[in-house]
Amino acid sequence: MNIVIAALHQIFPTIPSSAISCWNGLQFEYYDPNIFTERADEALAILDKQCSRQAKKKLLDEVLKWLNEDESRARTVLRESAGEVIEDLVFIARVLIGLG
Repeated sequence: MNIVIAALHQIFPTIPSSAISCWNGLQFEYYDPNIFTERADEALAILDKQCSRQAKKKLLDEVLKWLNEDESRARTVLRESAGEVIEDLVFIARVLIGLG
């Protein structure tokens, strides 16, 4: 069992195991399309918190611009790079609106 999940089970023992999970990515920036991996590495390597936030914001803006240029490409690439995140968010949305 993942150490994060085990810790959550200890803190919230009444929540069913099926309701607790975590993603494989070490940093959320690695769910960006693969062409941004090098820029994600650079942003994550910055030790100064304020500079790191600025670099991450710049990366986010670049990713959003790239995604907005071609919706079809964006959907295809995000299915590949962030599929597990998308699946979990769809599951959560269905549970919240009563379809899950």
